[in-house]
Amino acid sequence: MIDPIRIHLALNHFPIFALLIGALILLFGVLYSKELIIKTALVIIFFSGIVGVAVHFSGEEAEHVVEKLAGTSEHYLEEHEELGETSFTAGLILSALSLALFLILQYTGRNIKIASWLLFVSCVIVFGLYFTTAAHGGKIRHIELRE
Repeated sequence: MIDPIRIHLALNHFPIFALLIGALILLFGVLYSKELIIKTALVIIFFSGIVGVAVHFSGEEAEHVVEKLAGTSEHYLEEHEELGETSFTAGLILSALSLALFLILQYTGRNIKIASWLLFVSCVIVFGLYFTTAAHGGKIRHIELRE
């Protein structure tokens, strides 16, 4: 049976690594002025945010199950939830921006180099949020990760 905990644990690393890979591909595309590579990066970044929707909503459901288990830290659970809200919002905004840049590049052919650099910086910031959220998520059940 697939439950919210399994879905959350199976998917929660995808947005982090997809965003990292997308950002690195974007950097390469911008540095070498390769439109196809930039478009590829924008699609990857877009999908990192879309998968974040499943991570977010499965996390909401998983919380109700995990909070009842022995050894669960309520403190880290709450921190993870708050960080998750921020990360989710930031990821959706980043996803929307990447889609907008893709459409601009696809249908207008306009030079989006400055916008791509700003998106890259945004990727770095959102990656930091994702990473921090994941680190706090690990502390919920793993006492060896707690301070």
